[in-house]
Amino acid sequence: MLQDAGSFPSAVLRLEAPPYDFDWVSGSGQGIEHANRLTGKYDLRTQSIGRGTQSVAAGVGFWFFSGEGDPRQRFAALVDYSHVWFDMASFYVADNRQHTRLWVFGASEKAWVAQSDVTPSWSDHVGWLDSSGNDPEGEEGRVSNETVFRAAPNSWYQCWIWSAIELYADSGFWGLAASSAEVKISVPFAVLGSL
Repeated sequence: MLQDAGSFPSAVLRLEAPPYDFDWVSGSGQGIEHANRLTGKYDLRTQSIGRGTQSVAAGVGFWFFSGEGDPRQRFAALVDYSHVWFDMASFYVADNRQHTRLWVFGASEKAWVAQSDVTPSWSDHVGWLDSSGNDPEGEEGRVSNETVFRAAPNSWYQCWIWSAIELYADSGFWGLAASSAEVKISVPFAVLGSL
């Protein structure tokens, strides 16, 4: 038995592309961090050679109005990326972490309603005489990431695509450790739509 076309819920899709509404950098001063809402691109770079913790972050985002609302509102973003990173230890330890995230802040909820770690992301730890990473070849690719959140009716949401790098490397009398990472992200478009 076929159902009437009128009995199916209507799909509502909204496409967002640069220029986005806002960009952000952490301003930590511990590396290089750029973001440009007009192009939908951001890049991060930092390193620690026996200097302890270093961190940087940046991202782009836009406003979304929920209309009738949706208990399973989908937020998806196409991400073009390239990255190169390494960590090495000589009798000490080093950490290398990078996370790309899709986060949604609800204005009426006054809280984050979605916080998802997506690709590209990694977390690595080395110690003693270990080393790891993809330097100098690096990696690049294109991936579609998504998260789902509850959108209240007639509400505004900030949709963010952002990344953070956090490195750690210590040193001392017997040697030192080093950690370095660089990430470039481009977000050609994002989609909000019902599942």
